[in-house]
Amino acid sequence: MNRASGRSLAFLSILALAAGLPAAAAEPSLVESFDRLDASVWRTYGRGAVGVEHGALRIADCFVAGGDENWRDYEIRFRARAPEDAPQVQIWAGFRATDRDRRYAVALRGGNCDDLYLCRYAPGGNDRILALVPLDFHPVPGAWYDLRLVVAGPDIEVYLGEEKTPRIRVSDASGPAAGKVVLGGGWIATEFDDLSVRLLPDGAKRLIDDSFHPAARRFNFQPTLEELVPGWSPADESAYDKTRGYGWTEAIKEGTRRRGSAQPLLNDTLAVVAHGQNEATFCCDVPDGEYVLTVSGGDPAYATHFEAQIPGQPKSFVSEEVPAATFHTAICPVVVRGGQFRVTFRSNHPNGQAGGSINYLVLERRADVPDKWEAAGRPPGQAGTVADEKRRAERRAGYRPIAIGPISAPRSVFSLDGNWLFKPEQELPADAQPFLPTTADDDWHVIDVPNFWNPTINWLYGEPDEGLPHGGTGVSDNFRQKEKARCEA
Repeated sequence: MNRASGRSLAFLSILALAAGLPAAAAEPSLVESFDRLDASVWRTYGRGAVGVEHGALRIADCFVAGGDENWRDYEIRFRARAPEDAPQVQIWAGFRATDRDRRYAVALRGGNCDDLYLCRYAPGGNDRILALVPLDFHPVPGAWYDLRLVVAGPDIEVYLGEEKTPRIRVSDASGPAAGKVVLGGGWIATEFDDLSVRLLPDGAKRLIDDSFHPAARRFNFQPTLEELVPGWSPADESAYDKTRGYGWTEAIKEGTRRRGSAQPLLNDTLAVVAHGQNEATFCCDVPDGEYVLTVSGGDPAYATHFEAQIPGQPKSFVSEEVPAATFHTAICPVVVRGGQFRVTFRSNHPNGQAGGSINYLVLERRADVPDKWEAAGRPPGQAGTVADEKRRAERRAGYRPIAIGPISAPRSVFSLDGNWLFKPEQELPADAQPFLPTTADDDWHVIDVPNFWNPTINWLYGEPDEGLPHGGTGVSDNFRQKEKARCEA
């Protein structure tokens, strides 16, 4: 049943075929307008409520699975919403379901979450959270959201709207390889409509690099004599060479590997930072400018500590513990100066933990991928986007110092609440002396004091890598990120 969409959200793409299907793809294998629920197609799991109301399938506190348990690679499209009287949006769906306990689940979550969530359900302690990415909008009850899901092989991507760049990109070879389509799974009522499932034709699988711009610099970490990936520069363990224009600042000790697994070649080959080597820095010659960096970490055979940092910045832009046969992709905007880009990868292996494995690296010019640049956020150490800088300049131009009134005996009280100027430490030069009255503050931030940060909230929601004595609980990472963004604005 067709309705006007409150906000179109081409939500989820899961793929080894990246962002799109050819127009000549096969006809849908399953089409539902949900004027009724066909019990021969759909099976209900759980004791919640399932029914058809006003031409939409309404599910609460359970889920339904439909289609064929032998379906492997397919595309799903549907629309969903939380009813107008629902307390929040919790749109759950899934794919490759073999039974109640084995499936992938995806959620568009509102309420206090405002995120995209991807996980794998599997018995025997094999449940895994695969991705959790904050949204830049708040899903609201009553609004319809268009969703699209594509699954092929082990690779998973999540897209929003008509964006060409995924918000989530992971690869998971440990989950079910085939199974049915899932609608529902959340505890709040959700309405579904206009479902279609299209099986992918043989040969539809493509390498996960399909979404990169044709002008991107692409490096696949692999042994020298192994099979090459078309369009990718092979990066082995060798040190930087001016003629070649890329390499490691020092040759890496453990070199590169090919595992010989069933993974695509980009995931099956990798560079290893381990066995006594704490870190390694890769560099390549590129023109100065702004770029989007994409790096993938993971190992078909072993768990991986996937950590990367732009040299000179105080913090890694990714630091993840990745299970074996699972792959994590991180995207980071960077600014290149001096004609050479560098990124440092780290290992926990010297501490008896997982070593570092890096699959591939891609650099795309900001001008070529403006949507990806905006989705990636701020470059490490850079104050903000163009819009942030414009807003900051306007606020700074309107700033006025706090005026202290006349002093009267025996006691005068003056409030210092209001706008203050401040400069984050990561934006200061190494030799800066911001405490001196002579230090220029024309580009400093304006922030409302004392509302700039709540110490109690910082204690409750701090992250483990922020150096807090308690280590941080991570209770609400979305809240922390919102507060951090507000304070950095």
